[in-house]
Amino acid sequence: MLTLFKTCFYTGALLAFIMFLFGQVLDIGDFDGLDIDYEIPFLSFLPLKPNLIILFITVFGGLGLILYRLNLGSTITLMFSLLVAIFATLAFNSFILKPLYRAQNTSAVSQKDLIGKVAKVKIPIRKEGVGQIIYSIKGNRYTAPAKTFDGQELEKDEKVIIVSIDNNIFYVQK
Repeated sequence: MLTLFKTCFYTGALLAFIMFLFGQVLDIGDFDGLDIDYEIPFLSFLPLKPNLIILFITVFGGLGLILYRLNLGSTITLMFSLLVAIFATLAFNSFILKPLYRAQNTSAVSQKDLIGKVAKVKIPIRKEGVGQIIYSIKGNRYTAPAKTFDGQELEKDEKVIIVSIDNNIFYVQK
């Protein structure tokens, strides 16, 4: 029993460290991650995400190690560790992950929603050149490369309107 708890705890801790390490390293390279979509029909009600599985394994193993050292008995230790790990995983999913995913999905704005918005020139836009604009959406400020729609030159701090977006270049006019 002790071997099971040690294996679960150390495996979970190692996998969490690896996920953190690769998340930081791959974030530098602008890697969005793998989109793994899997479904097990009879377990479709369970939130089976890699980070939740790692949390479950780590909590189960860690709590099992603690309770095993208290000599509460194998059955009680196993059942209590299992129940607490399930509760911790479901609570983490409900109170942390789901709200974060909802917030992430509501903060995204499509490019077509930006057409007609007012922006300000941050870096002057020269004839046929590229400058930079600043615009605000939902309380957040963003910058984007910009060209003028009609070939005019625009100076810093001039107010402009976003007319179109093509290949992530914002076309603006006064």
